[in-house]
Amino acid sequence: MNNIELLQQDIATHTAQDVSQHPEWDEILQRLEKCFIDRDTQLIEQKHLLEIHGVKCFPRGDLIAISGKEKCGKTTACRILTTALLRGEYEGIRALEKNLRILWIDTEQARLSTRTVSRGIDMMCGFLPTSDQIRFLNLREWGDKPSMRIVLQVMFDSFRPDFVILDGI
Repeated sequence: MNNIELLQQDIATHTAQDVSQHPEWDEILQRLEKCFIDRDTQLIEQKHLLEIHGVKCFPRGDLIAISGKEKCGKTTACRILTTALLRGEYEGIRALEKNLRILWIDTEQARLSTRTVSRGIDMMCGFLPTSDQIRFLNLREWGDKPSMRIVLQVMFDSFRPDFVILDGI
């Protein structure tokens, strides 16, 4: 159970007056104040990596999840996005930046399946992307998660990807 869950559990057992006496009350209020956004909040516009039929999407630095049932096309959707990023445009999807570095991490499929994805992207691109443009990493057999985190940190630090696909989160 994390701190917020413990705090929520603790708050649920108290009256409103008791809650305001909580030792972390002031800190929580300060953190909440930073979370409020209204129509006049001044924000810096984010840079987006893609545009789909004129609509900007995939802001740089954001985490985006594509979820769905097994075999519903999540990997295919990621192939299409990757192809657009590599080619500059694909089927109405346009890359808004050039020379992006893509890291594709597969944690569930066999190595053969990861290679199939790689070759499919090659065919969709119409050229062979270099290892400076895209890297595929298959961690299915890696096993223990603590050392997998270290491996991922090494990959992020050495390859410096702009776009990461984690297939099988």
